[in-house]
Amino acid sequence: MPHPENQYKEKELLLLIAEGNEAAFKELYVIYAPLLASFTGKLTRSASEADEIIQETFIRLWISRDKLPHIQYHRTWIYEVASHVVFNWFRKKLREKNALSRYQERQKRYDNSLEEHIGAKDTREIIYRAIQQLPAQRKRIFILSREKGMNIPEIADSLNISPNTVKNSLVKALADIRLQLSMAGYNLCLLWVLFFL
Repeated sequence: MPHPENQYKEKELLLLIAEGNEAAFKELYVIYAPLLASFTGKLTRSASEADEIIQETFIRLWISRDKLPHIQYHRTWIYEVASHVVFNWFRKKLREKNALSRYQERQKRYDNSLEEHIGAKDTREIIYRAIQQLPAQRKRIFILSREKGMNIPEIADSLNISPNTVKNSLVKALADIRLQLSMAGYNLCLLWVLFFL
């Protein structure tokens, strides 16, 4: 609690500041900066951030100096101005944190999609090579099934072979492809390979 003489002196300072007296403004700063440093430092937990808030508080005080003669409780008013600045500081920090989180999430999605794209391209190349290494008839049956979209009876009619032969050839082709993927370090289930193709 300030001494009554100090309060009277502060009122005089505020009146001088209202008239644009910079020396009085500096003197008020010397009185209040340490008090506000304690107040804002507890809230921000950062001496440099607290100092920024104090600077902003005094800038606002100077800009609003025409109100000073009408303020009855000047100490309360100064703390109120500082509280508004702290509140705005917290809002800004929250916006920055949210913006950073959104940026990091976008970057993560981009990195993941890039990895998936590269991984998918590598996998396609392994599958393509595995198909090329299949025995001729198995390769032809597999291509008719996967690339031409023909079903087992259609392939059997087209190649003049039994549906069981087509089915067995497809099962063996998929097993060969899965083996090639496994040898390349991919641990993929057969359903994923079917989907991928």
